[in-house]
Amino acid sequence: MAPKRATWQLQAGMAGVALLVLLVPGLGAAANVGSSVDPSLGTVVPTHVLTTITVSCGAASAAVDPAKDLVYAAGFGCVSVIDGSTNHVARTLHFDGTVTAVAFDPAHGNLYVAVNEHPYQVEVINATTYRVVKDQVLGGYPTAALYARGRVFVTYALGPGVGGRIDHVAVFNTTTLDLVARVPVGSYPGAPTYDSWNHNLYVANATTVFEIRISDSRVVSSFTPTQGGGAWMFFDPRNGDLYLAHYDGSTVTVVAAASQRVTASINVGDSPRGLAFDSQNDRLCVANAGTNDVSVIDPFTESVVQTTPAGACPDGVVFGPANQETYLTNAGTTTVTVLAS
Repeated sequence: MAPKRATWQLQAGMAGVALLVLLVPGLGAAANVGSSVDPSLGTVVPTHVLTTITVSCGAASAAVDPAKDLVYAAGFGCVSVIDGSTNHVARTLHFDGTVTAVAFDPAHGNLYVAVNEHPYQVEVINATTYRVVKDQVLGGYPTAALYARGRVFVTYALGPGVGGRIDHVAVFNTTTLDLVARVPVGSYPGAPTYDSWNHNLYVANATTVFEIRISDSRVVSSFTPTQGGGAWMFFDPRNGDLYLAHYDGSTVTVVAAASQRVTASINVGDSPRGLAFDSQNDRLCVANAGTNDVSVIDPFTESVVQTTPAGACPDGVVFGPANQETYLTNAGTTTVTVLAS
């Protein structure tokens, strides 16, 4: 596959803050875990497990406060606040029910915590005082959350056995803290991603990708990639591509967002889930829940350059720009894996 170097231009005011990890079969013995050669740049880019953090209540998703160098790891009944300068748990916030999604609003310093316990709600926490400033009932169990452009988006599902169901994305105004819209997006929507080129949101279920206009919370288009939808997604602001992780398989599909055309399919580990971008090394990372590892992708060549072990069932992935380390929440255990390069 030809490199896409010519298309990579970072728009003014945009910065990549996400991470992905993928696996390309065929690297064989030439690929050493913890160190690999970047085929596009010809430089050694080592990625290794720096440390493993034990948390109180497990961890399935995460968010980052880049200004304070804090990572919020959400799990079964609590959110662990990790100090990125020491990689130690600084505080534990307890909730009634499993926390399935978190998002951080850097403009107002609030943490949005989605709790998977009836009546299924989102609690807004002041990240300085750690007090609840507002809560909102969702109407279904939350699956993922994202902050973008003065809004927090929380995907939620009505649950199995609900006939004729249509699941939604709940839209929160981060200034008023109100739930201002519910956008229908089919069944079991996954983690959304923000397109900084057209200021729209993308969210997918198992079959379809929906494009939502943030300005009025309306679905403006939908499409079905060749391999169906992908519950976890990432938009790369430098080349305008969407990366869809197919959690029911072992591939990541690359889609040109402007044309909604599939341009590549990358083989990774089993059940790929969370994606993020390592801006330190220009690498996309994907957490493979089925094979307990992380695939590291070179977006220029659309190939996996490294596979690094993680904990049991890695799920959420975030990149900490302050310490330039990557955090993986391991849903199958009470640990967070920290990767460094």
